[in-house]
Amino acid sequence: MVQPAVLENLAWADEAIQAIEAEARTGRTFDAYQLQQRQGVADPPSVQQWGSVFKTAARRGIIQQAGFHITNRPTRRGGITRVWVGSPACTRKNSSGPGDTITETA
Repeated sequence: MVQPAVLENLAWADEAIQAIEAEARTGRTFDAYQLQQRQGVADPPSVQQWGSVFKTAARRGIIQQAGFHITNRPTRRGGITRVWVGSPACTRKNSSGPGDTITETA
């Protein structure tokens, strides 16, 4: 049976948020393409979903904007894209000890 598009979108978004959280803990800067390369995130059902998951992660305090750069994504042909980094709370929790988890902030 084919999964309804809404459920497919939610499943992808959940996977993407988890990958953003994992990448944020590294302390490295990243964009959507680098996230895909490093964390293995699949292409979203619609490319517009990238903005939504990054906005959600930023609102939750997982990431913050670090700037802009020219993307290496081949299909963008040198387009400008936003660069993100783990928030101080996110990277601090990662370095404070084993078993720590990132909690959402309001």
